[in-house]
Amino acid sequence: MKITARKLGLTCLLPALLTAGCSRRDEATVGTPANPLVIVLSPAHLPSEAGALEAMRKRLSEVSGLAIELKAEATPAEAISAFDSGKADAGLLTLEEYLVAREEYGVRPALQALRGKDLSEYEGVLLTRAKDGASSVPALAGRKVAFVGPYSVSGFTLPTLFLEKAGVKVEPDFAAGHDEA
Repeated sequence: MKITARKLGLTCLLPALLTAGCSRRDEATVGTPANPLVIVLSPAHLPSEAGALEAMRKRLSEVSGLAIELKAEATPAEAISAFDSGKADAGLLTLEEYLVAREEYGVRPALQALRGKDLSEYEGVLLTRAKDGASSVPALAGRKVAFVGPYSVSGFTLPTLFLEKAGVKVEPDFAAGHDEA
């Protein structure tokens, strides 16, 4: 079911993706087998299911009638630099990756993906230990708090903004991911 949801989501992205790139190659032939539309996926958007990337490529090609090449980049830096090196016509990037690509290479957004049914708001949870954990937001003041990483919107930026608005300063401790935090 996850593959189907991803394919459907990416199928909806295609019209916007088509307007996002194609500036470095012969636009008249982009989408042909000799000059496929190249869509770069950052590591944050790579499907974990075996064969899902190929299933997405096939579905996008079927729906659009274009030859599509999906490139799965190993690092965020590679996904971003693909726009400078002419390796990408369009891409699916995280917010931070997009901001760097915009600043460095002048890319422009064509679509914003929303979670769920057109949700444009974000909800999060602060967890503390049951034993000796903070029982309120002000009680977190001065304590060590685990965050995903300094470039994670949901794992650092939004929680930090929330804490700042509450007037609470914490000691950030960056973990290797959401589960580790």
